[in-house]
Formats: sequence, C-alpha cells, structure tokens
Amino acid sequence: MTSTKHQSNSKEFKIKSDVDQLGKTIIDVNKLASKYNLKIWLGYGALLGMVREKRLLPWNNDAELGFHFEENYHKKIIKIADELSLLGYNVYFYSTIGCLSVKKIGVVVNLNCFWKENEFLVRPHEECVKWFNIKKWSFSHYIAHYSYWLARSMSIHTQKISIQKIQNSTRSEIVKNILITINRVIPKKIRTLLHNIFVSIAKKAGAKFTKTAIPSHYFDEFEKINLLGEEIIVPKKKEQLLEYIYGKNWKIPKENWSFYDNKNKKESNIKYINESWDYKNALII
Repeated sequence: MTSTKHQSNSKEFKIKSDVDQLGKTIIDVNKLASKYNLKIWLGYGALLGMVREKRLLPWNNDAELGFHFEENYHKKIIKIADELSLLGYNVYFYSTIGCLSVKKIGVVVNLNCFWKENEFLVRPHEECVKWFNIKKWSFSHYIAHYSYWLARSMSIHTQKISIQKIQNSTRSEIVKNILITINRVIPKKIRTLLHNIFVSIAKKAGAKFTKTAIPSHYFDEFEKINLLGEEIIVPKKKEQLLEYIYGKNWKIPKENWSFYDNKNKKESNIKYINESWDYKNALII
C-alpha cells in the first residue's frame, strides 16, 4: 500500500487498506456463506467503522467476520474457500484455530469461528506473531514465531499454486504457498504429530497461548445493515459490544489501536482466559 494519509478529526492516519476492494471482499465472503447456510456477522474494526462512521476504516489493515461453531463447519468453510479462490483470492483455512483468511494485495478479510464456553464466546488468541512492547526480537522470539507458524502450516487448506495466484501474491506468500504445498504431501498422522511438536516448541520458547472471551449475549440477536448496496448481518447490541471491546471512548478515532496491545487492555473489557487452545485435539484437515 502507499503511505497516503487520511484526515480524520485533525489527525492523519496512514492508509492500510483499499476500502473499496475490502468491502467487495466482505460481500463476496458473505454471499458464499449465505449459499452454504453459514450465518456470519461483521465484527471488531469493520463493525466499528460501519457503526461510528458509516464506512470501513482505511487505516485498519483487515476486516473481521465471525460465526458460531457448528458441527462439521469446516466442510462449509472449505467449499467457501474453494469458490473464493475461483474469484481470484488467495484463501487459507487454518483449521486448528477455525480461521479463514481471504487476501488480495492490500486487502485481508478474516472469518473466525467462535466457540461457546459457559456465558462466553471464545476463540484462540496466541501472542506468537506480534510481540508488542518488544523493540528487538531475541532468538527465542524467532523460535516461538516460526515454530507456531510451522505448526499451523501442517493443517492449512488452500488452492493449488497457479499463475493467477502468484500474480495476486507477495513474495512471502509465494514462499508460504510452496511450503504449504509440500506439507500437504505428508501423511495426516505425521502432520498431526509435527503440529503438536511445533506447538510445544513455541510454548517452551515463550509464546503466550490464551483465549479471548466476549459475553455471548452480545451475539444472541442480529440485524442487517447496508454495505455497498448489499445487506450484511451485525449484532443487534452493536454499540454496547463496541464499548465492551474498545472502551468508553470507542467513538474517538485512534490509529494503530488494538485491544490485545498491553497498553490498551485497561480500556477494553475483553476477557483473557489463561489457558491454551486444545491443540492436541484440534481439527487437522
């Protein structure tokens, strides 16, 4: 992306997303989810932008969608992923954490599964990739980062490498796709074993494995809003949800604000459950 600035409330925020393409991508994902009877909703920063400013925020680097866990949901996600790939997207289904990542250059849309635990909806939250408040990575940081990535790569569903896919990929994504293609040749039993070994190495290297939780009552009822002429579902208690996630000052635009950054955790009410995701029994496809 370019370093163009966007003026908002006398502050200049760096543009990180092509909002027109981002909106189109959300609509494409939403249409296919509807086709396969998977109810998805707009969440986090994308919801914040649509509620507060009636638009997607160009200084967000991605858009988040969610859906409730259901038995064999992965079969629907794989069908959605395969059809999105035919539309020219780079698509990755990380089955162990229930996340579908949909990409084009300048655009990232993540579709996340939420599991019900008591009165909360939970999802994995691993601080292996982004080390906040650390200016310089140590050797153990690199070990944790790449071990966890290798673990996830053992169970990623994506389309086969093609000329179109290469054209829509960055160099790092091309390397990533080559490694994923190689991994898929490995028998599932061995990939499962390797996955658990790499997760164990990441933990020993200092990666933080937790779960984030939001009260499930925020997602009991939904309503429809307009996005680029199409209808998309959002939680009915959207303003209360945004205050829960972003704090009382959620209506004030902020740059590079993340609820999982340590300096912002006092503002957010998101609950952190200090236990690892059940990776030993996670879905390996």
